[in-house]
Amino acid sequence: MDTLSSKNFLQISDVQEIQVRNFSFSEFSKPERIYFSPAADSSYTQTFIVSIFPKGRSAEYEGYVSIHIGKDSKDSDSTFDSDEDTLSWTFSIVDVDGIQRYYQSFAKANFRNFPYNINVDKFIRRSVLLDQADELLPENVLKVRCELFFMSYRAPESRKSYGAQILIQDSKTYKENNEVKKEDKFVKYRKNNSWMFYNSRILVAYIRSTLDDLISIKRSGMKASDIRMIWQEQFKNRDAYDEINQTYMSSSPIFHLYSRLKKQMLKLMVTGSPVDKSLGEKDELLRNFHLLNPLKKMPQITEMLGLRMDFPVFQSSLSLHVKDGKTTMQKEQFQNKTDSDEEVEMLDDGKNHVKEVIECVLSGEEEHDCPETDNKNEDEWNLVVETKDGAIFNIPFESGKKTLGSKLVESSPVFERMLINPMREKFEKKVILHDVHFEIFLKFLNFIQFGQLNFSKEFEVYYMYEFADEYQVSDLMRASLMECDLI
Repeated sequence: MDTLSSKNFLQISDVQEIQVRNFSFSEFSKPERIYFSPAADSSYTQTFIVSIFPKGRSAEYEGYVSIHIGKDSKDSDSTFDSDEDTLSWTFSIVDVDGIQRYYQSFAKANFRNFPYNINVDKFIRRSVLLDQADELLPENVLKVRCELFFMSYRAPESRKSYGAQILIQDSKTYKENNEVKKEDKFVKYRKNNSWMFYNSRILVAYIRSTLDDLISIKRSGMKASDIRMIWQEQFKNRDAYDEINQTYMSSSPIFHLYSRLKKQMLKLMVTGSPVDKSLGEKDELLRNFHLLNPLKKMPQITEMLGLRMDFPVFQSSLSLHVKDGKTTMQKEQFQNKTDSDEEVEMLDDGKNHVKEVIECVLSGEEEHDCPETDNKNEDEWNLVVETKDGAIFNIPFESGKKTLGSKLVESSPVFERMLINPMREKFEKKVILHDVHFEIFLKFLNFIQFGQLNFSKEFEVYYMYEFADEYQVSDLMRASLMECDLI
């Protein structure tokens, strides 16, 4: 590294080489990285991360070598937030004789405490390299040389602009305020175990549609092959989601009902269903149930239900899907009233209506059959994970089978060490995550199950990245950074 400095200027040049071995067999999900840490000031450290994706940053660029440049800043000093750096990057391919070819250069200014990103999705076609493998890929190794020219300028104190400092302070305040709100929400989870009902509204929709399907099958009678042809695929697609839901909703009455209905549908896919003549006695009830319209927005009901996250939410949530059984006139009258007695009356009517339908469809079936959590053999066991806000997850393991538990330990060396080494977690089969919130761990489970992240709030990305860093989930770290456009 070469350095030239004066009172207010600093120039640094650095050259590094990155090698991608087994290039022809590379996977796009595994980048190679090098790091540059030009020390513009002893009080501030910023590391620039150069990532080479031998098979593209995503499936869209699979036919190319991609490059990404990002920044990791630590120990920032807000006094110098307005300082500006100029960075120039030059990349080239090094051939078998050590000669640089296919030069490309990029330049971008860098401001301290702000993100820095350069994406080069189409640096060079893979086919160009593979067609000249003897020259460009000796021993199937791609060599990329990266040259950095870094120039930093620090404005004198009298000429500094503090606009950037104000903006950064505002963003810090915004983040802190949102974190307080987030903590308040987590406290609610902790107080009344409402995490058990986190996904309930989706399950209620499934309950509603499954009830409709079961009624149709039993009223008309259908062969098992016809039932499978129509419904097997959609129920199969739910299995992966249900595996996650069961980890924390196994004691939820909503999940119990959903599981019973799903189990009955799966049973009918094997046995078929004759015409159920007993349903004739409930003809008017079932006909009205089929005629119910999709859920309409009623703020009075929705707001009230949002506060009822204990057992009554089971019945109340169901009634949300049946309150349209009232006549249009009744609905208009209700929407113009705010009296709580009217709300309760509407809820009770819907609750009773749905209760009758459920009893009719599930008549004769043993409730304790579902969910099946007490019939595990010796090869099956659960790892209990408790989060910061008191939520309980039961992560399933089974010897010789790929389960949510096996995906957990495959993704995180930290969890793997807990269960392999003679640690307390191994003997107790319980892990307490003192610094991880319920929603963050749930999003992590969804990531290892489906390979995707979904954030409703921006600051959740930072929680997720901290989790991934602490528990060494490298793929999750990368995915979190991509959500921030940092990779």
